[in-house]
Amino acid sequence: MDMLAGITRLLERQSEQPGKSHEEDVPERFRKQGPKEFAGTIGPLVAEEWIRSMETIYDYMGLEDVDRVRCAIFMLKGDTALWWKGAVVGMYLESLSWEELMN
Repeated sequence: MDMLAGITRLLERQSEQPGKSHEEDVPERFRKQGPKEFAGTIGPLVAEEWIRSMETIYDYMGLEDVDRVRCAIFMLKGDTALWWKGAVVGMYLESLSWEELMN
């Protein structure tokens, strides 16, 4: 009975502490993993390696599709970022899966 009361107190204290929301926490945790930026490439092997490195981080972090897509978009630079801005017109990012983005 004392152990149950202790667990209850611990949970109450944790719920009272101000914490970061899921959305605030993901980008910070993602950046700590050292993801590589992607600025485009001529060769498909470089793109495939970037995708594999991102998926390794995603799997390690246990990210959901919406967070995978957001993190990938964040890592697009240069011409690739410009291409994405044109491609995203009319898309609903909330419903875009990682698989759809990769196709």
